[in-house]
Amino acid sequence: MSTATTAALRGTLQDFGAEEILQFLAGTKQSGALVLSGDSHSILWFSDGEIYGADATTSLPLKDAFAAAGLASEEQLTAAWGESEGGVPLADALERHAGIDRAETDRLVRSRIVDAVFELTVTSAADFEFRGGERHPLAGGQQHSVESLIAASRERLERWREVATVLPSIAAVVTLADDVPSDAPDLVLSPDEWRVVAHLDGRRSIADITRLLGASAFDVCATLHRLVTAGAARVV
Repeated sequence: MSTATTAALRGTLQDFGAEEILQFLAGTKQSGALVLSGDSHSILWFSDGEIYGADATTSLPLKDAFAAAGLASEEQLTAAWGESEGGVPLADALERHAGIDRAETDRLVRSRIVDAVFELTVTSAADFEFRGGERHPLAGGQQHSVESLIAASRERLERWREVATVLPSIAAVVTLADDVPSDAPDLVLSPDEWRVVAHLDGRRSIADITRLLGASAFDVCATLHRLVTAGAARVV
């Protein structure tokens, strides 16, 4: 790949490795949107080779994510988004209209970026396209180096290899077990884990549950892996 071809950079993750694509865009300091479609539908926004925003298959739209986290009202978010459309960085608009500290915005956004990069690295059946020049309202906010995000993704990957032996993909459906083995260990669940359990109906996929909760696919899968290995749930 060369810098001259980035405007029309496209292919499949079978042609190029995920890390190779990210490192190329970082090394050539590209600005625009990396769009994936197929098993994973994700977008990563770049500015000068660093990533400042992302949407992933399993994530809520950004505006809904702020609402789901209880950080602002719909009215406040609408006002902030409206101002960002006029060129004001979204992080500044959120602080002004909703009182959301920039550090809180950065925390939520970075979590979404790590989710998207991780999904990219564990997906093989997807097409990608880089759209040079595309911008997101988050432009002008905190940016993250590709290398730091790849490192965070690799840490998750070690855990994911264990999870994947039980949960083949986020398309899998999990339901509570009919009978829990008598020798099953006691399970103490956190409030977040209980919310996952409450959505197990034998029909919703892991991706569906993640979207409904506005949670990280990795965290949901980790919870389900724990339940399945303990005999409290099963893959349909």
